[in-house]
Amino acid sequence: RLARAAGFVALPALLATAALGAVRAYGRRGLAGGEGRARPALAERAYQQTSAGGDRFVEQAMAPLPGISDLNMDVLMLGMERNGTHVLGHLVKVDNPIGRVSLALPPGGCGTREKTTITAQKHTPRCRLAVNAGYFNVTDGACIGNLVS
Repeated sequence: RLARAAGFVALPALLATAALGAVRAYGRRGLAGGEGRARPALAERAYQQTSAGGDRFVEQAMAPLPGISDLNMDVLMLGMERNGTHVLGHLVKVDNPIGRVSLALPPGGCGTREKTTITAQKHTPRCRLAVNAGYFNVTDGACIGNLVS
């Protein structure tokens, strides 16, 4: 429980660190650049990619959940080149009026390495935002969860 509580406290700090790490951030037309070279075309191309089913990755993964009308979120597409390697990422900033969050573990916990779709996860009770990546403890790499409620 202590590790989980520490993870909940560390999450806002982690998000703040991610925001600070993105020295310049823009919306879909731009990208964030740090020490690497900015690649606007690379960031924009990620929005054009589609899954085998024809769904766009970003829009599906970042859409507000059904019935949630008060969720204000800002999705920033990050694209840069670092040491000749392309790096893509998303920074999701969510307006949270109560000032705290909880993270739900996948069924059976993180140790099962179970994979499921965002669409299936969004029906979890009290889920406010489902993302296609999990949160982890930055100290030891342990899985914390991936559903924000």
